[in-house]
Amino acid sequence: MSVLLNKLNLFIVGMPKCGTTSLYNSLRQHPDIFMSAFKEPHYFGKDLTRLNNLYFQKEEEYLKLFTTEQKISIIVETSPHYLFSHSAPKEIIK
Repeated sequence: MSVLLNKLNLFIVGMPKCGTTSLYNSLRQHPDIFMSAFKEPHYFGKDLTRLNNLYFQKEEEYLKLFTTEQKISIIVETSPHYLFSHSAPKEIIK
């Protein structure tokens, strides 16, 4: 039975081409860390300009990325462009 993880509790943000993919790949190998297979969903940051369709707009689609059968305490999302958003921090803590 799949369980929707409670709440994301770590976000990797930063500049493009500065190592966020390497960090993502390294952390994914740890058994106590859950990261979605889809890197950079860019769900938060509604003030950002979307240049393509490789992001999630609907909450239910976004939350499906963080569904697992494992009990995990560290839940991570990696979307470097949140760094450029004025609204992403407020959206994340809601």
